[in-house]
Amino acid sequence: MTARPMPGDPAITQGLVRQHGLSPREFDAIRGILGRDPTLCELGIFSALWSEHCSYKHSKAVLRTLPTTGPQVLQGPGENAGVVRIGGGYAVAFKMESHNHPSAVEPYQGAATGVGGILRDIFTMGARPIAVLDSLRFASLDTPRQRYLFGGVVKGVGDYGNCVGVPNVGGDVVFEPAYEGNPLVNAMCVGLLREEDLIRAVAAGPGNPIMYVGARTGRDGIHGAAFASEELSHASDARRPQVQVGDPFTEKLLIEASLELIASGHIVAIQDMGAAGLTSSSAEMAARGGVGVGVGDYGNCVGVPNVGGDVVFEPAYEGNPLVNAMCVGLLREEDLIRAVAAGPGNPIMYVGARTGRDGIHGAAFASEELSHASDARRPQVQVGDPFTEKLLIEASLELIASGHIVAIQDMGAAGLTSSSAEMAARGGVGVEIDAAKVPMREPGMTPYEVLLSESQERMLVVAHKGKEREVEAIVRKWELECVVIGRVTDDGRYRVTWNGHVVAEIDGRRLVEDVPMHEPEGREGHDAVARRGRALPEPAADLGAALEGLLDTPTIASKRWVFQQYDSSVQASTVLGPGGDAAVVRVRGTRLGVAVTSGAPARYVWLEPYEGGKACVAEAARNIAVTGARPLAVTNCLNFGNPDKPEIFFQFREACRGMADACRALNTPITGGNVSLYNESPSGAVMPTPMIGMVGVLDDVAARVPAAFTASGDVIIVLGDTRGELGGSQFLTWQTGDTFGAPPRVDLARERALVDLLVVAAGRRLLRSAHDVSDGGLAVALVESAISGAAPLGFTADLTAAAPGLHPAAALFGEDQGRAVVSVARDRSEALLALAAEHGVPARAVGTTGTVGGAARLTVGGVTVERSSERLRDIWERAIPRRLEAPRDSRRAAGA
Repeated sequence: MTARPMPGDPAITQGLVRQHGLSPREFDAIRGILGRDPTLCELGIFSALWSEHCSYKHSKAVLRTLPTTGPQVLQGPGENAGVVRIGGGYAVAFKMESHNHPSAVEPYQGAATGVGGILRDIFTMGARPIAVLDSLRFASLDTPRQRYLFGGVVKGVGDYGNCVGVPNVGGDVVFEPAYEGNPLVNAMCVGLLREEDLIRAVAAGPGNPIMYVGARTGRDGIHGAAFASEELSHASDARRPQVQVGDPFTEKLLIEASLELIASGHIVAIQDMGAAGLTSSSAEMAARGGVGVGVGDYGNCVGVPNVGGDVVFEPAYEGNPLVNAMCVGLLREEDLIRAVAAGPGNPIMYVGARTGRDGIHGAAFASEELSHASDARRPQVQVGDPFTEKLLIEASLELIASGHIVAIQDMGAAGLTSSSAEMAARGGVGVEIDAAKVPMREPGMTPYEVLLSESQERMLVVAHKGKEREVEAIVRKWELECVVIGRVTDDGRYRVTWNGHVVAEIDGRRLVEDVPMHEPEGREGHDAVARRGRALPEPAADLGAALEGLLDTPTIASKRWVFQQYDSSVQASTVLGPGGDAAVVRVRGTRLGVAVTSGAPARYVWLEPYEGGKACVAEAARNIAVTGARPLAVTNCLNFGNPDKPEIFFQFREACRGMADACRALNTPITGGNVSLYNESPSGAVMPTPMIGMVGVLDDVAARVPAAFTASGDVIIVLGDTRGELGGSQFLTWQTGDTFGAPPRVDLARERALVDLLVVAAGRRLLRSAHDVSDGGLAVALVESAISGAAPLGFTADLTAAAPGLHPAAALFGEDQGRAVVSVARDRSEALLALAAEHGVPARAVGTTGTVGGAARLTVGGVTVERSSERLRDIWERAIPRRLEAPRDSRRAAGA
């Protein structure tokens, strides 16, 4: 069959090709594959799947150098999420994704749908989501625009997650000037499954039906994948229609329907319609399987706890905030299911919400730099419904358990385009899709819009032939849409029809695999060399003022304002929640605990990418280990600027090299993740931010260790060497208003020894508390340990012997790596010191914990800093709320 244009389709001109983000070289390759000019639908399909967001055309060669295997890995990169064994026949599925561009132009919906999308990646593996984390990056809260973005993102994450019913257990928030024009919003989800319940999104079985499940399709998110592959500009706000609209209640129903489908045994594969929508989901499933294809309101509503993450404020994120989400799910190993299309003739089914126009070209949008015009891209931001998401979770898990399905895939970036193409590619099969059968939310939608819409809460399911009615019964029980929209074929073709009219006919394998790869030049910029080599000034003399100033810095300050908006205890399994280094979630019915963390010290990567890449992984491992958990594996979200700029690609390549070395040394393979490039705006590129999401396991959750001091009279011990490295430190920025110098060195052998020591010490019940030393150095780590518990405790610590010969400021505020602050009962201190010696980890008792409300006293080299613990806690707790209470011009803040 030959595809033909639809009546009224525009002519394919060079201008139209440019609008779709395709280069002349890429358009020539498309004509070579087709042997003719593409139709408008085919142009949109290639635009979505060949966008940076979907194809990794700049990064794939570098990603192949990362370690991805290990005995604990059940599923590595290439699927909806990575899966690792945790013992007792259980496994966790986890992944981190970015939703940066949508959040920059529509912060509430951009962040909310980021949570929804990462949830779907987890439950399509057969795992029930048990935790969400989010790592956020903004510029200074002193500007109305940043307060608007920060407030909208936090509310979006909280509202969606709370509705869905998955606890938000952590993450981080950082504020840096480099995020002025481009905030980062990265979300992570973790799910639990039995090993035998794993399902993969692989289309299989020619003749098997392809079914649409979930919400109706609208026009939201069209060109979202392409938008995510652009730089942001001042016109980006006009891209709001490319931001998808999520519904957490639909998402909840979709989760349940999907899990039931997987359990039923009636389906072959299931795939989310994410980037590039229906096109991507069907093509990817077919390619995986080996046959051609023709076809915070949010989180809380879904019911998955948000248990952690981080929030960082840096000027570099001014124009492009980063929003990275991570999710962890639990499953039995035997329950793993993969999104691989299989079985020519198997039906392809659409499950979930109706399709709309939201998010069209969202994947392409995510592959651009942000500009002054980016606000006009709001139509490319999806809109979520967490209640639908909750239903989708339950339906999906029931489908997986039923045995009626072959594969299941989320319709994420690029929507139906991506989900169908991915499942077909994994299965090595073809698919045939009738786009006119997709449930539509709006009248008059075209096949182009249906294929590229990134409407939320939708799944693509490959069912076993003859099981269509059983699949439909499960999905409709959860009040979701379920329609057979196509079938798996054995001719290797990716074919789309519209009421009998063939609008796309492409070789499925070449669509996914023949993306022209880029080989960018990478070289370090002269500015970066000068920045790193800049001499450090004499440290400030008033160390008391420095301590208070650091605690008042939003990046270091308490994030209670953020996590109090999240439900971190829904599901009643969170035993260590947000506010510490990592969260811990209990595996019910067992003694196991899953530890999760996410974050990245981006300023180190900015100053020296290789050393910073090592530091990102090492800090995550320490965050896991201080809870008593053994680090298992990593997911990442690699947020960088325009890779066509040599200095940016140098940052990317070297940061990945550092991450790879650290992952090998710490035995934490990378099981998947996301690359988010073109995080630039007119104010420049964001700080290179390779966000790390890490999971670990506690064999006995009762051995978990909190970060805060828990009792008076305990001995405080510093583990690791103190060298007083102030380059790139928060202290240096507080003193000078700038970030420069060589970042702290990372000794991977010492990091491994410290991690091993912390895990063994926790298992032997030697530790009362443990806290990683990072931003702000030893002084901040000690104070945070004292003030972050139920009530502030005083303490006395003399660091002179632990930091011999160092300037007091360097001893107190140097950010040397490989350290932790722990407290132990007096009668266990010698046992811990002996154990540290066995592991080759320097350890020194430096003081004792005091009484509630007592003084915090730090001494080094004859200099003493003393403050009331209650005063320090008040400064730390009030830093963010105080800034948000500042007068604002909401109209100007929103870019109106």
